[in-house]
Amino acid sequence: MRLKIIAKNTKEGWFFMYKKQANKNTGEPKVIELNLSATVAVIIAIVVLIVTVTSVKVITTIIEAEESRKLNNEEQNTNERVTYVNSTIKDESGNIVNETDADGNVIQVPVPKGYSASKIEGETTASKGFVIYEGDVDWSTILVDSESTQSNVAIDEPAFDDDLVVINENMPESNIVQDANDDENTAEDATANDDTTTDTTTSTQEEINIFNLQKTRNQYVWVPVDDPARIYGVDNKGKIWGKLYEFSYTGRKALNWTETNGIMNITSQTNYTDPNVIQSTTYDSDGYSYMHSSGLGETRYEMLAQELEQNYYEIIESIKKYGGFYIGRYETGGLNGTAVVRKMDTNIGSQNWYTMYKKCLTLKGANTDVKTSMIFGNLWDEALEWLVKSGAIISDGTTLTYQLVSAFWNSTTWGNYYSATFNYIAANAKTPLMTETKAQSTRGTRIPAGSAEYTKANNVYDMAGNVLDWTTEANSTGYRVTRGGFLLRWLRHSSLWPQQQRSLLRQLLQTAVVVYFG
Repeated sequence: MRLKIIAKNTKEGWFFMYKKQANKNTGEPKVIELNLSATVAVIIAIVVLIVTVTSVKVITTIIEAEESRKLNNEEQNTNERVTYVNSTIKDESGNIVNETDADGNVIQVPVPKGYSASKIEGETTASKGFVIYEGDVDWSTILVDSESTQSNVAIDEPAFDDDLVVINENMPESNIVQDANDDENTAEDATANDDTTTDTTTSTQEEINIFNLQKTRNQYVWVPVDDPARIYGVDNKGKIWGKLYEFSYTGRKALNWTETNGIMNITSQTNYTDPNVIQSTTYDSDGYSYMHSSGLGETRYEMLAQELEQNYYEIIESIKKYGGFYIGRYETGGLNGTAVVRKMDTNIGSQNWYTMYKKCLTLKGANTDVKTSMIFGNLWDEALEWLVKSGAIISDGTTLTYQLVSAFWNSTTWGNYYSATFNYIAANAKTPLMTETKAQSTRGTRIPAGSAEYTKANNVYDMAGNVLDWTTEANSTGYRVTRGGFLLRWLRHSSLWPQQQRSLLRQLLQTAVVVYFG
């Protein structure tokens, strides 16, 4: 069919007539008339609609692409800093299976880059003490006696944007009743005893490999936190505070704080608080130079207060995102030089708070994926809560209870106190055989870090007894708080300085390290 276009100008405007071939039946041509103005208006409207719809689609796509790119970048950055590893456990048949929570979900533990998840039996379970080792570990050269070396299963990581942080338990100062150096004369030091008994058994090559690994690598244990709200609060001025607790036979209760409608209130500013500075002229204040001469350089009162609060804020944010924190497996050693968290270290005492605080900040070394800190008082409380709630088993087969960690009992059944008796590894030992016997002595015997299975709970050693541990916690206006009890019988029965006990003593002091994502 042909189409002929005829233009016609009328009062109403230009019309176009499309004249088709004559109708076969009538011979009359078919004429289609179009008003140009109306047609153009319709065409323009259609074009505008198409452009509008297209623009919205393009903008939406760009926005979605940008958001997707941000998420992908955050996930990529996270994946570059941390790997999630499945927690594993032995079932009733002795098979290694994934550990699951109450809802049946596989429990995953974040392992920061620069650290290796343990593959040693007993160190791969989150509820019983999941251990990481600093640096890369070739487990095939360590676990040479195992029938099979089952690796932890890495899975897809959730998208988090924080770095991992490590927190350290820190030792206290030594200057209240006796000088910081007096502990060498007061306590018997097992590290100086070269008279080991004859080995009656032998160690396997795998046991020796593990022993040497633990003596040369910093190690940390994962402390899961399922409800961050129980460890911190915010007051009506927006300041963040740690929630401290006091343990008793039946549980724990708030120490020096209340909370109403989500607002936390410190009962007394001159009681136990954390994080906080102390206002005594002999410690943190600008009017005294003690902290300047003890390792913090030119740090002043206000700057220290801000640093403590900032570090604590980062730790809380890390815990909220990652579900926990790492605590030093052993009492911090290497205190006359580079700090370490390693088995069998003997340089674990007689440090003031300021020196230990600084050393803890540097324990991460050159690793930019983690941060390290002296342990905060409320994180010590949270570690205790975890030990009890997880049903930690101590060396005699007893399950840890609130009574065994409370301030009203004693921790001698799982800690190095003057009245405790147990076997431990000699300081100069080449194998992990516990050939030494810690006898009862009013002077006490300081043992190397992690040298006795007697002092272990959930793969954390010496939280009870041996030497006191510094924390960031402040008391009154003049003292930093130590935790964990110590080995001497001094002023009062040593067994009455249990693991949860707060004290203001400053002797035989060391610290605990915390690793966290910041």
